[in-house]
Amino acid sequence: MGKRIALLCLLVSLASAAQAQGRAQVLADSGFRPVPDGFGFANWGGRQYPHAKLTADDVSFLFGDQVCARKQGDTCIPTPAAQLWIDQANKSTEGGHCEGMAALSSAFYLKQEKVDNFGAKQPHELKPDDEWLMRTISTYAVTQYVDPVSATVTNTQKWSLQQIVDELIKTLKARNDYPRIGIFGDSGGHAVTPYRVEQSAPGVYRVFLYDNNYPGAERYLDIDVPKNRWVYSFGALNPSQDPKPWQGSAGTMALTQLSVRYQPLKCPFCPKTPQSGP
Repeated sequence: MGKRIALLCLLVSLASAAQAQGRAQVLADSGFRPVPDGFGFANWGGRQYPHAKLTADDVSFLFGDQVCARKQGDTCIPTPAAQLWIDQANKSTEGGHCEGMAALSSAFYLKQEKVDNFGAKQPHELKPDDEWLMRTISTYAVTQYVDPVSATVTNTQKWSLQQIVDELIKTLKARNDYPRIGIFGDSGGHAVTPYRVEQSAPGVYRVFLYDNNYPGAERYLDIDVPKNRWVYSFGALNPSQDPKPWQGSAGTMALTQLSVRYQPLKCPFCPKTPQSGP
């Protein structure tokens, strides 16, 4: 009898969980999907694609001609300070290009960048052998190192989880900007592209994501505001690492809107005024 009661309780519990999941309310949906709006190739680290390295021409696009000591034809010859920063930026992105892929995929979605300029109809069709594409990803990636992008990450890391969810819902519904979620663990951070928010109970949310470590796959991040806790079951800095659950609380998640990257960027090595973003 005891076993039968235990089994009955288990079945009731599973049925209740299924019903709760079935009752999840969609609060916002941007319409973005990993296919066709995400890249068809994975985030990369190390030196897998040497042609993706940032160049002085890319950095002069971010900060202007003050990057260049001189021009040799159309090519920027960087100042020593600029070259040092470029080398440091390229070294940093050897850990992964998730920031650039998260940002550029949303830029394609909002038509801030044109996919057909890179020879494809949809982002999922793009190939990593395209040097211009890969350097564009790297260019977007390094905006995280400069203000106002860096300052935005610092500021939104101070937000409560409810503030982050509220901003996500607002932006995904409006579709006039696009948020990037940054999550942080002991070993580093990862950037993902959210596209739908569901609520299953008061303060309990599931955020569906395009994770550039997993091309074409639907992933999700669970946020429990009353417990001040988030869980991402597929966490990794880049695809070379085995995925494992990441979890955290307020202070280990940040939000950056795409529009911030198009504000004047503060050049960390230039004596002059900020220039436009990518």
